[in-house]
Amino acid sequence: MIDRQTYTFSRADGLLAAAASGDPAVVADIARRDLRFAADGVDAAEVCGVLLRGGGHTPFAEDNPWNVSHDQDLTEMLARIWAPVAAELPEFVGRLSREVMGLVLVRVEGEYRLGYIAFKPSYRSTTRAPSTVTDLPSVAPEGRLHWFWGGPPEELDTVGSGSTAYVLPPPVRTLASVHASLTAPTAEWAMGTGSLDVFVGDSLREQFAQWRETDEDDEDDDTEYAYGDDDFSDYDNYRLLASYEPGMQWSILVPPGADGRCLVSTFDHQDLNVFATAPFWEWFDDIATDILFGSA
Repeated sequence: MIDRQTYTFSRADGLLAAAASGDPAVVADIARRDLRFAADGVDAAEVCGVLLRGGGHTPFAEDNPWNVSHDQDLTEMLARIWAPVAAELPEFVGRLSREVMGLVLVRVEGEYRLGYIAFKPSYRSTTRAPSTVTDLPSVAPEGRLHWFWGGPPEELDTVGSGSTAYVLPPPVRTLASVHASLTAPTAEWAMGTGSLDVFVGDSLREQFAQWRETDEDDEDDDTEYAYGDDDFSDYDNYRLLASYEPGMQWSILVPPGADGRCLVSTFDHQDLNVFATAPFWEWFDDIATDILFGSA
């Protein structure tokens, strides 16, 4: 049995230990380190504000696009940031207020991002996030913290131009007004408007071309691919919304239903199977929320 009071933080629990210290400088160091080793290859990040639940804080840069400041309560700050989607995602916004233990504002290559420090219970644990970061050591054996990141908001109607131009559905525009991109680095999951100007068919053609080229360079690999470029034409009406690399899955925007609602499907981009189609907000509340909070 683990003695909670003498629990020793492992290296993997570094974020939890940093947050539990209540010291924003320690958390800022962790944020810079984690961004540096993130999948998007960030070389340097400037921390421009930290707010910990029941812990310390540092001032937020006044020109941040969410217009938040350190003198706000964390729950109030989260509610303000996510106000545009609160009516559509009440459960998600509720989880933010319960399970996010801190916010970190960073600037990378002139662009602001918000880092959310979220509590994740251990497998089958019913432990809840504590009310303050200083109470984290008491729940450490049954949970840990992880990051998810949100890019700057964007007011977008259309992405791309010419033949690849795409008019964003209303739910996507609304979410983009909070964060135009969301990433969960430890889950290898990312979503955003940046890929919506690309047809899924074109992404598949590129992917399979790379696989063929790699296999041709490997003399011991006798894999034969049955797909040609024309086989991907059925996917030229789909747009890539999010990718989940461990499951070889994409979340794609498909043509709207008869009621005009924006629909998202899960797509296995190895076996080319489309399944689990749902309206956008249902998809976000189910799949995206679980990934962001480490429940998937």
